[in-house]
Amino acid sequence: MTTEPTRVYHVTETRLLDTILRDGLKPMIGPRSRSAGEQAAAIYAFPDSLSLIDGLTNWLGDELDVPFSVLELTIPDDWIIHDDLRWECRITRAVPASHLRLVVADVDRWDGRLEDEALPAD
Repeated sequence: MTTEPTRVYHVTETRLLDTILRDGLKPMIGPRSRSAGEQAAAIYAFPDSLSLIDGLTNWLGDELDVPFSVLELTIPDDWIIHDDLRWECRITRAVPASHLRLVVADVDRWDGRLEDEALPAD
């Protein structure tokens, strides 16, 4: 059984982009997950663009002390685990590079729009 693809948004250090866009994303316990006490490897993401914007302009933006970028993940809905936190979801399987798209190259220079929203209308 296949499900319709869903778009979620993952924030990552800009210095990791080349590797991620070549090799994809792999679940892991990174520094922020470790400090939050996470026990299982996962890829954390925002389930929608409003949650992404809220996170970047508030709590997550306050934690970012190195250049960060935003990737859009287009994945089957059944890959996504929704927990009690409505602003966050996680993926526990690898996401191939073919399912990724860079939507914000540099959060520090970001105007609040995702790449496809910034395109002029015809």
